[in-house]
Amino acid sequence: MSTSRRHIRLAGLDEARLAVDVWREAAAWAKASGHSYWLPHDIKLEMAEARSRAGELVVGFERDELCACMLVQNADPIYWPERPAGSALYLHRLAVKRAFVGQGWGVALIAWAAGHAAGLPLRLDCAPRPRLMNLYSSNGFVPVDDAPVERGGFSVVRFERLPG
Repeated sequence: MSTSRRHIRLAGLDEARLAVDVWREAAAWAKASGHSYWLPHDIKLEMAEARSRAGELVVGFERDELCACMLVQNADPIYWPERPAGSALYLHRLAVKRAFVGQGWGVALIAWAAGHAAGLPLRLDCAPRPRLMNLYSSNGFVPVDDAPVERGGFSVVRFERLPG
């Protein structure tokens, strides 16, 4: 998505710290709300820098302020071990800065990912929370399992969105 005010793109290395700040804010809010799928102290700058170097860190800006971010990867051996690398684009850690929640950033990041996927399906996993599941369902994703599955020590709902 690109307008004079809003743009989404792959992150530069210098933006990894800003993404970590967004993820930590989201994690702190989730923890305060009784959900602890990400813990603020588990979000490391080194991970974000590595993902930026690999071309997997996506950032969304409103004017000059980073508002949202996510990871896009070509494999997910933890949550999708039965699917070969390169068979889809996997979305992870989609987060929006609290001041920008409700302004369409989740939808915009998903749309950007669909364009970036070059005709591949999009796949993701999320905590079995109705608000998250509704975001993905309302944007063309369908659950691939009959019930949440246990992966990586967490119960998750896995979603897929086919191209087109």
